[in-house]
Amino acid sequence: MAREFSQERPFTITLAGISLASISKGYFEQDFTCVEGSSGYLEFGYFRGSLREVKSVKKGDPVTVKLD
Repeated sequence: MAREFSQERPFTITLAGISLASISKGYFEQDFTCVEGSSGYLEFGYFRGSLREVKSVKKGDPVTVKLD
């Protein structure tokens, strides 16, 4: 679902001051990543630890998707 969306046109996803312009295949691709989870929802992570600890991100925080 999310991967199909990402192939249609350029976009920027913003969460806690982090801007992402692609959906990664795994958490290892970049320090801050956005991946499509097994249910098709976007999941955000930090390769070297916990995104929650590094950026104080919590469930329910706003996520912005801007189509370029």
